[in-house]
Amino acid sequence: MTSTYFHVFDFLNQPVIRHRAIIPNLQRVLILIPFILIFACGSASKDRGQAIRPATVEKAASQPKVSKVSYVVRGKRYHILASARGYDETGLATWYGGKFHGRKTANGEKFNTRKLTAAHKTLPFNTMVEVTNLSNNRTVIVRINDRGPFSDKHVIDLSRAAADAIGMTHVTKVRVTAVEKENPALITALKQ
Repeated sequence: MTSTYFHVFDFLNQPVIRHRAIIPNLQRVLILIPFILIFACGSASKDRGQAIRPATVEKAASQPKVSKVSYVVRGKRYHILASARGYDETGLATWYGGKFHGRKTANGEKFNTRKLTAAHKTLPFNTMVEVTNLSNNRTVIVRINDRGPFSDKHVIDLSRAAADAIGMTHVTKVRVTAVEKENPALITALKQ
């Protein structure tokens, strides 16, 4: 044998591949295999990532989540009502804002103290309720987009704008009544 041939595989001194051009090509292929695998994995993760682009996440967050059947807070289980039809309750209301402004609500929206929204323990998300301040008879219609207040004494937490609308400055006795007829224009106005 001459020294110009390369032996790629020598089993029992029997050359299987004997050619000058095969060794450099094989070396290139072996060097490229890890890069091919890396790019193949990278493209697969890009495909998966397309389903969770920031625009998609933002769009999903703007659409309220479906309520769970129940949830637990501080060891107490709360059961979400199947429907708000006929809901009417009297109790104490509080308002929340400040440090919660801009944080996510239980349905995924960003809380805005200037919107007419409220938190309720058991009403389904997007339920429209009329809240009446029983000390001055002022009313406001709000949309449920959060959970709370987690106190047995309080029935609803209002946004700052809703509290201002009914002249509420501190804990106030209110009547909460579900708005029976859905009004798409009202829902759209309250979401803006």
